[in-house]
Amino acid sequence: MIVMASGSSSGNRMITRLISFLQRFSRTPASAPLYEQGRLLVLLIIALLALAVFTPVAVGVIRGGNVLDGIMLLIPIVFQWVAMGILPLGRSSRPSMIISSLSISFALVYGIVDGGFQGYGILYIFLSPIIFFYLLEIKLGALFTLVFSLLIGSTLLIPSFPVREELNSGYLLRILILYVLMSAITAAVIAVFRRSQDRLQKYAFYDDLTDLPNRYLIRDSISTMLNDSYTADANFAVFFISISHFRNINDNYGYEIGDQVIEGFACHLRERTPAQGFCGRFGGTDFIIAYPLRARILPETFAEKLHDLVKDPFEIGELKIRMSLNISFLEFPAVRQSIEGPGALEIERPGWIDADWIIKNLEVALENAKGSAGGQTIRYDARSHRDIRKRYLLAEALRNSLKQNEISMHYQPIISAMDLSIRKFEVLARWNSYSFGSISPVMFIPMAEELGLIREISDNLFTRAAAELRRLEPKTGSGENPPLGLALNLSPLILQSRSFIPAFKRILDEQAIDPKRIELEITESVLLQHEETAIDNLNQLVNLGIKLALDDFGTGYSSLSYLQRFSVSTIKIDRSFIMSMHSEGSSLEIVRAVIAMAKSLGIRVVAEGVEYAEQFRTLRDLGCDYIQGFYFSRPLPAEELPRWIEDWNRRRKSGEILGANATGDAAGT
Repeated sequence: MIVMASGSSSGNRMITRLISFLQRFSRTPASAPLYEQGRLLVLLIIALLALAVFTPVAVGVIRGGNVLDGIMLLIPIVFQWVAMGILPLGRSSRPSMIISSLSISFALVYGIVDGGFQGYGILYIFLSPIIFFYLLEIKLGALFTLVFSLLIGSTLLIPSFPVREELNSGYLLRILILYVLMSAITAAVIAVFRRSQDRLQKYAFYDDLTDLPNRYLIRDSISTMLNDSYTADANFAVFFISISHFRNINDNYGYEIGDQVIEGFACHLRERTPAQGFCGRFGGTDFIIAYPLRARILPETFAEKLHDLVKDPFEIGELKIRMSLNISFLEFPAVRQSIEGPGALEIERPGWIDADWIIKNLEVALENAKGSAGGQTIRYDARSHRDIRKRYLLAEALRNSLKQNEISMHYQPIISAMDLSIRKFEVLARWNSYSFGSISPVMFIPMAEELGLIREISDNLFTRAAAELRRLEPKTGSGENPPLGLALNLSPLILQSRSFIPAFKRILDEQAIDPKRIELEITESVLLQHEETAIDNLNQLVNLGIKLALDDFGTGYSSLSYLQRFSVSTIKIDRSFIMSMHSEGSSLEIVRAVIAMAKSLGIRVVAEGVEYAEQFRTLRDLGCDYIQGFYFSRPLPAEELPRWIEDWNRRRKSGEILGANATGDAAGT
């Protein structure tokens, strides 16, 4: 059993390698139908038989003195090798198949005349129809059969036909009947086989919704263009096209309408794809178009035409649906030359650019550059390549940041505007990478969300912050201050996790922290999304006694009803209003109105970004509850907190803080 399995495996590997060689030799993509790959295999087998079997026979016949028979044998052999020789020269295997079939036809006639039902004559009668109909289209195979049948029929009807002296009519009639029968059976079998292959081909390589090539056929098509570029200097352009914010269409109109929009858009793309190019659906709302640059259409111009497609709304029934596109593109081999030029990154290996490399980098370039409104066109070049490479290395460093203790916490105090007591500290993550230095949270927090690391980082920081809170309690004023609280930013992605609440409870229990001392800051976008899991988690947090703070208040679009619906206990006025409060009258009025509204609802107000004494005094006069900003302190590392707290309590008792100047140095930092 082992020997048989081994032999079978070895045979399969040999066939696989042979087909792979033929694909490279004939430049046939791997996505070509099985019958197409089989035709190439049959062509190669016939050519090998011609070389290994019939050529020695022909040479032996000529040496034996029968020159005519030898030449008759050499003619189909030469035809067969011509068929193989021209295969890699053209873009179609059709000429090779026709020449090969002509060679077989010649050999068939000769075999019947010379061999009859003995030896190789009967072999030709059985094999020729199979080879004809397999190598050729059904119609061409039928034409060959018709010509051969007419030839035999003419021989039967014309007594003076040259070969009638050697072949009797009964023999020819049997050959004709047998050959036509074999042809009919073969044609029927191959027709069924090809229909089945066509269906399988469609399922495997075409998108169900749009009938466009799917990602597998897209890869093969780009690979073919790459091969042409390497062998014939054929330049081409590839476009990655993404419909921006398509989820809004599904949410507002339903998935059925969304599918109709995708179908209509795909139809427009197909119609506008340049000649000799191709258009495919890579998945979801992403499409890929590629075309040779000999089409003389500049990529920038073509991208503008794609944007023009969606300038007018799509009409589906009475609906008018608007959308926008984000597009990235590259030109090959220009992109390779720019990457390998001065200041280039390391080259992985010769010929390292392949279809997957092109698609991946176009997709990543688009994701990195996507704006909120869509309508962007990104050219992928050496700069984009370096940015993506850096982002990749940065992502790898972020994955290892917790293990290497690179992510630390800074604490910014939130002070009571009335009595200047320390009420809580906002926990802020800081990443000081060994490889890249200090990385802004604006960069690494979204990256952590994208990589799925935000939950691990948040749990780690909360555990450490809770332990720090317990350590700081004796320093906050020996009972003079209310219990110290922690304010933490909460990622929307964490709120969408069903395992978030149990994990959060576990950390609270392990650190023995009263939930009422924890305040979680969320943005208005969380409330806008109406995610069922997120809303359920928010309600559970409130039931635990945890406070909710609405961050960056005034910059979003949420309804004020959310303030009561989710039991928000605190709102944080965005720093942009605080900074312009004394330079723009409208900002001051907005701050005044927010504070008044919050007081009427029983909600506390934190003003963030306070940097000057004048801002502090105005906010205190308006009735703002808490102050946060550089006026009192910058975010501090954990080791500096005890000294800062002691110094703050001392200065608070002595009244130094109230008498601080307006230069922003009230905290002495």
